[in-house]
Amino acid sequence: MWELVDRKDFKRELRRFLGPGKASWTVLDTDKTEQVLLTLSVSADDPARLPDGLIMLGGCFAHNCPEKAQVFFAPTGEIKAVALLYYDCGGKTCSGNEDFTLRILLRQKSPQLVEHAKHWADSEFRRHTKAFPQFEPYKLARTEVEILKN
Repeated sequence: MWELVDRKDFKRELRRFLGPGKASWTVLDTDKTEQVLLTLSVSADDPARLPDGLIMLGGCFAHNCPEKAQVFFAPTGEIKAVALLYYDCGGKTCSGNEDFTLRILLRQKSPQLVEHAKHWADSEFRRHTKAFPQFEPYKLARTEVEILKN
């Protein structure tokens, strides 16, 4: 994923997809594109092709890998959705006891992409539970679907 995150064309397309402005998703009051790039910065996973032809590729926030991002691409390479899975503390300093928010960013309404993102988040929770059975399982506090307009 790092190779993709570092490419100027990917950064440009991600910025176009997300639009200008700041948000407080994973970092308080920070550029939307920079937040997603930070959250994608580490990954060992290969891209996955979904049965409907979409491709998903993701990563996690360096040094805090429970916070993750996934980008869903059309077969043409166009970004169709971005999903963020992060601690539900409103962009402020987390105490460590927060549950997660799944934020699904779309340009237009798409139940199919929402389902793909929910399935991805659920699989990440299952993977964590299997890898670390000694810890409490992660919990999803809420799912936010956001249609981007700019």
